[in-house]
Amino acid sequence: MQTEHIHTLVLGGGPAGYAAGIRLGQLKIPAIVAEMDNVGGVCLNRGCIPSKTLISAARRYWDAKHGTEFGVEGGEALCADLAKIVAYKNTVVKKLTGGIAQLLKLNGTRWIKGKAELTGPHAARVTLADGSEQEITFDHLILAPGSVPVAIPSMPVDGTRILDSWHALDLTVLPASLLVVGGGVIGLELGGFMATLGVEVTVVEATGQCMPGTDPDLVKVVLRALKKRGVTIHTEARVTHMENAGDRVVTKVATAKGERVLETELALITVGRRPNLDGIGLEHAGLDPRARFVEVDAHQRTKVPHVFAAGDVTGGPLLAHRATKQAEVAAEVIAGHPAVYNGHAIPAVAYTDPEVACVGLSAAAAREAGYEVLCGRFPFAACGRAMAGGHTDGYIEVVADAKTDVILGVQMVGAEVSELIGQGVVAVELGLTARAVGGAVFAHPTLSESFMEAAKAVHGEALHVAPGK
Repeated sequence: MQTEHIHTLVLGGGPAGYAAGIRLGQLKIPAIVAEMDNVGGVCLNRGCIPSKTLISAARRYWDAKHGTEFGVEGGEALCADLAKIVAYKNTVVKKLTGGIAQLLKLNGTRWIKGKAELTGPHAARVTLADGSEQEITFDHLILAPGSVPVAIPSMPVDGTRILDSWHALDLTVLPASLLVVGGGVIGLELGGFMATLGVEVTVVEATGQCMPGTDPDLVKVVLRALKKRGVTIHTEARVTHMENAGDRVVTKVATAKGERVLETELALITVGRRPNLDGIGLEHAGLDPRARFVEVDAHQRTKVPHVFAAGDVTGGPLLAHRATKQAEVAAEVIAGHPAVYNGHAIPAVAYTDPEVACVGLSAAAAREAGYEVLCGRFPFAACGRAMAGGHTDGYIEVVADAKTDVILGVQMVGAEVSELIGQGVVAVELGLTARAVGGAVFAHPTLSESFMEAAKAVHGEALHVAPGK
């Protein structure tokens, strides 16, 4: 077996792994990224990018189908070809994965396509695609193996009728009906995508609210839109049994009103994800393989000084941009720079329709943390650009410290708020005040000026809403 020594080995090539590899290369640290799949990880290959490509296609279909107010007439000729949508998705993924592989190469970091397993504190065995093995010894290690869907025994995913989110992204024929188990972000994104294309969708959520942990006011806007698309939602409902009955999926669901039996063409299981710790040999590096996640300090260092970790393997929130930032910190610390990860301004986005985006503290969380807060809310119904575009659902809310006026958090729900939340991130990260943001000049007519108006509304000074609104 061939043996090679490298300064830093990166185990995993997802948003954390490839970002670590690129940053290490920029810092002139010799590094290898070991990844058995294409680089980009779940996010690029089977998650963020594929799902958003499908959702974007569905939104175009919906706007065209319901664009009569704008003089757009599709009629019966308008259709959505799922096979072509998926083919386009695959093209996007191929371009991006190829681009990342090239960036690693250009920065001097090598990608080895294989599965890495630790065999000692400074050694790993990589099994290549052809079955051969290679030993890599290293001075430093960055663990970035990502996460995998949670498996539930009562809902046996078979890839034919009972699917997980990975399978759903490759469907080429629309089902007549779909049961989504799990009303979190992934469930509502993919369920909403299917409903937008005309599929009869039912969502079952075990807790009392879809998108648990999200401000209920934001969720209400999303649920109204889903119901307009014919989506049926059951909360406080648990699946007790599910089986592939050949031509359909039969599911038993326990609710407060008794058991219900649901029959659908397909079922989609989106009950969460967990860090991918299985089979990577954590124990050989001095870490606990039974732990739910790998604990790290502010420098992304584990309890073993030369071992770092970044991304989903470090626990929630499981977000690609969080993973990337953690990876950059780990790489910089290895290179001798005084980098620190500060996660207080990490945004969260749900690509539902309308979208949801948040950063920092909600009003409820701020009060729970001991702050006295002032909130300013501006509805998109009062925004000229939103009205011109025909997407007036939702609002932007700014949460500020009543004593210092510093913005503690920003919450948004509406069309394209994923593109607006960056303004909130800057405000929270830099500790800007509501008056500073409200006093800035934003272009008109734009959706972004709603953020300025929400900041003004903190002090009752928004120009384009009635007093007291």
